[in-house]
This record gives sequence, structure tokens and C-alpha cells, in this order.
Amino acid sequence: KEEMGLLLWNGETVCDDDVNETAAHAICKDMGYPGALSWTSFNKDSGFSPFDIRNEYSIGMDNVVCSSASWGSCDYITASHNCDHTEDVHLRCGTPEQLNTGFRLIDEDGNSVSEETITGLLLWNGRTVCDDGFDMNAALAICREMGYRSADSWTSPDENSDGLEFSYIRFDHFIGMNDVNCDSNTWDSCSHVQDGHEQCSHDEDVYLSCSQPGYDICTWDWNAYDETH
Repeated sequence: KEEMGLLLWNGETVCDDDVNETAAHAICKDMGYPGALSWTSFNKDSGFSPFDIRNEYSIGMDNVVCSSASWGSCDYITASHNCDHTEDVHLRCGTPEQLNTGFRLIDEDGNSVSEETITGLLLWNGRTVCDDGFDMNAALAICREMGYRSADSWTSPDENSDGLEFSYIRFDHFIGMNDVNCDSNTWDSCSHVQDGHEQCSHDEDVYLSCSQPGYDICTWDWNAYDETH
């Protein structure tokens, strides 16, 4: 998988002033990736450990504002800045496999889970799913959409903050889906919002536990067959 990297423009760092998800997508696409998985800086997230090598570069770009996920729509300043290296952008771009996967579950290392009972962080096209509106109908519908027999349970850090450890891998992904409402346990009965999830935080990311497909055992009574033929 693609890792977080220090973003450079013409050999200089990029300040995080005005940088957002749209700008991250525009920059990743300009570098040849289909989009961004996440971005951060020490200024944005004090728990993030920025790369020490950033101090060896000058700061070269500030106030990046993009109206779409195309670099041609972006404005920025290169002549001056009011930044320090705590504001240097670190960016994680995604591969087509990561960004066009539909639903999948990942473990704390970002790998697809493969246990008998599947439990992990729920992603949709490489982004997390917010728990607003989420219920067992949604859990069942999504597990079945991924090919599993059923859903065992679901939770989120916001729903269950006591006695449950949640992987920090969720902070490596944007939030991509919100307000999942399902009338039944099939995905075609569900509605959801792909944009407008600004009210969600990563404490609302859904963790889902699915059951592996079950197999019925068929038997054949040859004696009964012989008696009728």
C-alpha cells in the first residue's frame, strides 16, 4: 500500500494553510494517482510524527485553494508565506485498487482481514463510513454485499468507548460515506450520502464484524433413487 510522504513542490515543502481534502485529491491526481487517501501535518494533528527531513527544505508553497479535484482549478502562493515546518503537508495518495474497491474490511495494519469471523474497519472506496444512521440492517446489508453470510455486530469508538481498542489506521483515510439508512438487509434497499460528512469525525468510523459464508451439506439417498427407477 502507499505510505504517507512529505509533500514537496519543486524541492520545497507545502504549508497546510487552506489545504483540504479537495486539494489533496488534486495534488495526488497531478502526480499520476487516481486520488488521495489522507493528508496531515503536525499543526493539524499533534499526535502525528512528522518527518525530520522536512527541516532540510525551504517552504515553497502556501494557501493552496482548489475548487475541484483538478490541479488546474487551484490557486496558491509561492512568493511568500507565514508558515513554519510544523505546518508541512504530509500526503498519502491511493492506488486504483485502494480507491475503487467498494466495501472492504481492513485490520490495524491496513491489510484486508481474513479471519473466520471477519472484523475490521469498514472502508468504502478507500474511505471510512460514518456511524450516523447506521444500524444492524446496514451491517447485514454491507456484509452480504461483500459476500458474507451475515453480520455479527458493528460498533464505533463513539458508540463504545469503554473497554474496546480501536486501531489508529482509521486516521489514514478520509471519511467517505454518511447517513447510511437501509430498509432491509440488502444493499439495494439502502440510501447514503457521499458528501456532506463534515459533521462526522473519525470517532464515528464504523467497525464491522461479518460471518464467513456457510455451506449446507447435501445428501443423496441412492436406495430411494433405486426404488423409484
